[in-house]
Amino acid sequence: MTYKLTAMLLMFMAASFIHTPLATAAESAASPAKAKLEHAKGKAPTSVASHRIKAPQVDIASLRDPFESYLAVIERNNRMKKEKIRVRNSQRTREPLENFDLAALKLVAIMKMGKSHVAMVEDSEGKGYVIRKGSYLGRDSGRVVSISDKNVLIVEAVLSPAGEAVKRKATLTLNEVN
Repeated sequence: MTYKLTAMLLMFMAASFIHTPLATAAESAASPAKAKLEHAKGKAPTSVASHRIKAPQVDIASLRDPFESYLAVIERNNRMKKEKIRVRNSQRTREPLENFDLAALKLVAIMKMGKSHVAMVEDSEGKGYVIRKGSYLGRDSGRVVSISDKNVLIVEAVLSPAGEAVKRKATLTLNEVN
């Protein structure tokens, strides 16, 4: 907050310095003719025309504090982006499998039902869940994109180190036992 106050004070001082009139309105209207006359007589002009320069408009609230750590700014922006993703995903009801990490889930079986595939995953406690294409699982709101004969493809919305929302692909593979 101190930075913003200091910046506002400096801008006010600069604006008041720049905007100080050098001549009154009556003098400035007569000054070009008077200056020509005095110049013709060989004298230096006594009044100088007023040149008003307008200070640029700066939105101080949007300026970054130069004393704040850049890493803190990035972390705050990432937190805000994660919150946006979480709010967007909170508009639907969460499925029970979204409480587990993908690493904690184990693909147990894949079955073909008509033209589509259905898979069964098991959590770390041994409880089984049936998933279909479009099901959500994993803490990063992973969604099942496809189920093939050997694996399940999942796409998660995560933040990159740059703070951008990217889609990360993950695969659960069926482990066959001989």
